[in-house]
Amino acid sequence: MKKRKKLVWKLFLAFIIFLVLILFTSFLCIYINVNKEIDLSFARSGSSSITKIYYYNKDEFGYSIGDPIELKEEAIFFEKNEWCSYYDIPIDLINAFIAVEDQRFFDHNGVDWRRTLKATANYILNFGKSEFGGSTITQQLIKNLTGDNSHTPKRKIEEIIRAMHLENNIGKFEILELYLNVVYLSENCYGVSAASKTYFNKKLEELTLAECASLAAIVKSPTNYDPYLKPENNLSRRNIVLSLMKNQNMITEEEYINAIDDKIIINEGIENENKAGIYSWYTEAIIDDVVHDLVSKYNLSENAAQMLINKGGLNIYSCIDPSLQKISEEVFKNYKMYLESSDNKYPEASCIIINPYNSDILALIGGVGAKKGNRILNRATDIKRPLGSVIKPLSLYAPAIEYGKIKYSTVFDDV
Repeated sequence: MKKRKKLVWKLFLAFIIFLVLILFTSFLCIYINVNKEIDLSFARSGSSSITKIYYYNKDEFGYSIGDPIELKEEAIFFEKNEWCSYYDIPIDLINAFIAVEDQRFFDHNGVDWRRTLKATANYILNFGKSEFGGSTITQQLIKNLTGDNSHTPKRKIEEIIRAMHLENNIGKFEILELYLNVVYLSENCYGVSAASKTYFNKKLEELTLAECASLAAIVKSPTNYDPYLKPENNLSRRNIVLSLMKNQNMITEEEYINAIDDKIIINEGIENENKAGIYSWYTEAIIDDVVHDLVSKYNLSENAAQMLINKGGLNIYSCIDPSLQKISEEVFKNYKMYLESSDNKYPEASCIIINPYNSDILALIGGVGAKKGNRILNRATDIKRPLGSVIKPLSLYAPAIEYGKIKYSTVFDDV
């Protein structure tokens, strides 16, 4: 019996050693090959230039003529972002983020190895805590700057290496400044300054302790903890943040009690801002195309490409026919209203209008009804399904007509 136990322990030890060797070798290979440098230029930029979309007048066949015309309705589409210095950020706001996201931030070198090992063990053994994470603020900053959010061991190791490299090159305060200016806080807000004005219509220095905790509460899941869309969720998470701040001696018991009782008042103008900031289906397709082109041509990350569009003052020249796009939007909106008024359940639909002479996309609609948000499902470009009969005019009828096999009156028996 004792021999069997010894054998089991030896096998277990051999397995652990083998596993450690594999992890070490993998880490070493990735360390040698990974690009450790992170482009901080756009993250550090305190100013934004407006990106504009242009279109052209068309001749009778749809070819561009004359000088480009600015499409003013769609000219500004960068997210809300206002740069702020570290020293302009209230200490309660800084502490709120540290308390809930990375309580040992000032003690580690970019990686909290204690949390990382626990998260790794959970990943391998599955403790049942799906939200158990090990990312530090530095690692979250890397994720925000690279846009790489894939759930793979390789990506995580790359993130760890880059975080350690970043902390060797810049200080803790600068990391916090960068993080608090690029972190996404829902409602198209990047950074705490934009979020403060959006949710509370306040400058950062005017925020209360409760409001600071409310902003820090959003990070875990911006959609689920949005103070405007999910106030109950945000309130619950905010109270957790305040409790963590108290437990970490960042606030007193009295401050904690007062903040818990403090009622958050959301900016009433946020709804009108959301309605005004909804872009057309066509514009969102343009953004996706430009992001893809910037990534492929200039080897940028998707996040860096998006930041370039948001803040880089690009001039984008499109094939859109504004009048045709407007007519298409009205048709799809009225179609939904007609079906709703007749108690019919409307089918979803999409539309792309193409110039047959030069293949320009003139108008694009991604769904039935008025568009109600940004970055929502675009059925004209995002759906990956069999096209069915909609492809027949292109793949079958048009070639058959072109080669004289059929004409408009040709009949086929359905047998």
